[in-house]
Amino acid sequence: MIKRLLLGMGNNLICRQCHASLTEARWISVVETNALSVFHVTCSSCKNQFIVTADLSGVGLTPYHTDLTGMEFIDFLGKGPVTKNDLLDLHQLIKDGSLWNLLLTKETLKGKKSKSSVPKAACRV
Repeated sequence: MIKRLLLGMGNNLICRQCHASLTEARWISVVETNALSVFHVTCSSCKNQFIVTADLSGVGLTPYHTDLTGMEFIDFLGKGPVTKNDLLDLHQLIKDGSLWNLLLTKETLKGKKSKSSVPKAACRV
């Protein structure tokens, strides 16, 4: 799929940050359907990361800049929708503070093995 896409687009696939060709970039297939594919792409030159949607009906590619790695993006897709309870949990956590402080707390807990008490709704903001 990726090789066919790259061959079809030729040298038109370039990094929006450094303008290097993306033919040597790291492509991770995230979602593939008959009409649309989604890839996480890392430029081999500047390491810029973005999500690329490929419309296989001929419209082309649409890149979206991201700071997520390919695996983080795949993990994010597998989380499912935010529930009403997730939002209520988030409300309880930030009603006397700020969302920014909550997110900073989440970052400090990121490397620890214990499960964070931060609801998934806060992790998606």
